[in-house]
Amino acid sequence: ISWMNPTQARFVGVPHDGALQDLWECVLPPDREGSYNTRAARQGRYTLITAPTTDESGQPNPPQTANSPRVILQNIGRMLSTLPYKNISWLTAIVFIVGSALFVASSFMSVLSLYRTEVKQAHPELASEHGGKLALSGSAIFLAGSILTLLEAVDRQRVFCFESSHAGGQTHKHRWLPKWTALKEHYVHEVGFVACMIQAMSSLFFLWSNVCILPQIYKNISSNTPLSAGVYRFPKVVGCTGFVVSGLLLMLETQTVWNEFAFDTIGWWIASLKVIGGCLFLIGAGIGYERAEWAQKSTAMLTLIGSFVFLIGSLLLWYEVMEPYPVLVRR
Repeated sequence: ISWMNPTQARFVGVPHDGALQDLWECVLPPDREGSYNTRAARQGRYTLITAPTTDESGQPNPPQTANSPRVILQNIGRMLSTLPYKNISWLTAIVFIVGSALFVASSFMSVLSLYRTEVKQAHPELASEHGGKLALSGSAIFLAGSILTLLEAVDRQRVFCFESSHAGGQTHKHRWLPKWTALKEHYVHEVGFVACMIQAMSSLFFLWSNVCILPQIYKNISSNTPLSAGVYRFPKVVGCTGFVVSGLLLMLETQTVWNEFAFDTIGWWIASLKVIGGCLFLIGAGIGYERAEWAQKSTAMLTLIGSFVFLIGSLLLWYEVMEPYPVLVRR
């Protein structure tokens, strides 16, 4: 897309040049490469690409790469042992995990009530009362997570760093809100920022639709089909469509070429799960226009599966944050 800023870059052996001090916080040795991606940069993650190495006997001695079992176990250990609450990316992941878990609980109550008649008879308020409140709470938390991703997307002056420190480096300062000139001249051309903006707006529509399923409100609009379609179902369709669109943009952001999937990038998998979850939600929202029992059961089941997909994506996002400097071996 010509009017969008580039999302990928690779740097090889950046020399120490005083003229570059304002641009580079850290430099690379000649035998290493740095891989820059706008998604990873928002989270302060930078991939280091190194050449294959050998030991003293000449046998291959590869470094511990991002996909090695040892590194994976180390990252999982960090997930369970560290609480970097000052890291906005970590906070975003935790918020999305909580919101997705509430969606799972809410949709499970709906499925249980629709598929098990004895449960519905014993607890008629299970889906409408308790499930509705959980869905509303989950959508509100999801909106909070979307706002955090938007704040993350407007983060600062971009710097490229592949080392822990550098004598000539400058202190990095976070800016919560961008200047208007930066917003209209730079951020509107950032694929990640546009995706996060769409997600935040979609979450707002989704929150509105879940407000409408509260028993006190839904009983007043359910008898009027055009009213319920316009006030409740249409905003839900709009919100789910936005989730799919934002996920597709985030997928494209991680790819070096628009038509080649980045299977080796964890950010691509997170975005693809967002697309899958959004599609399941969208199909369920579309079927929800039908009042038949089969449609209501299908909607509940699709929502449950989609909630699990979002939860898995949120857990991967949490894992992603725990590895700020992944290492890859040059092929």
